Amino acid sequence: MAQADLKEIDKLRNAELLYKFSLAVSSTCLASETSPFEYLTWFTFLGHSASEDELRLTLDQEKWAAVVFEHAAVHLMAVQIDTALEAKFGTQRFDHTDCKIRAACSVARLIRNAFAHDPFDPVWEFTPRFANQTYEVEGVIALDTTSLEKRQVKRKDYGGPLALLRFLQFTIRLLHPEG
Repeated sequence: MAQADLKEIDKLRNAELLYKFSLAVSSTCLASETSPFEYLTWFTFLGHSASEDELRLTLDQEKWAAVVFEHAAVHLMAVQIDTALEAKFGTQRFDHTDCKIRAACSVARLIRNAFAHDPFDPVWEFTPRFANQTYEVEGVIALDTTSLEKRQVKRKDYGGPLALLRFLQFTIRLLHPEG
């Protein structure tokens, strides 16, 4: 296996770890009646410092931050999948001879683009080439771009965050088919 593929797999695994950890943080925070965290009493780095009072979140802020953390982890997964597929298949990946690879590359780029332009309020925007199309990696992820243009991204549009997790795992298998 190429060294470049191994590097991309490592990045994908980091994105997977972050996403799974975000789920743990989210479920812990949302179920908790008290803060599950120990905050630093003082943090200093390169001449800057912050006290516990500056760093501590309220319980409501922790719950909202957990939701935002999970959202950010989903965004990071999408970006890393797109980056890995581009590294593997290059700029002509949307014209690949294998329809599964073509669909995977298109889904990854479209989700990544939606988040990249406004991560906390992603909106679907398609060039004519990608509009009114259905892209599917069977049993993994699907995206039908029909009627999505200029709409806010909803998880159900691409099958949700678990579909994205399966897509990340599919991408790892694509880069490393022997295990």
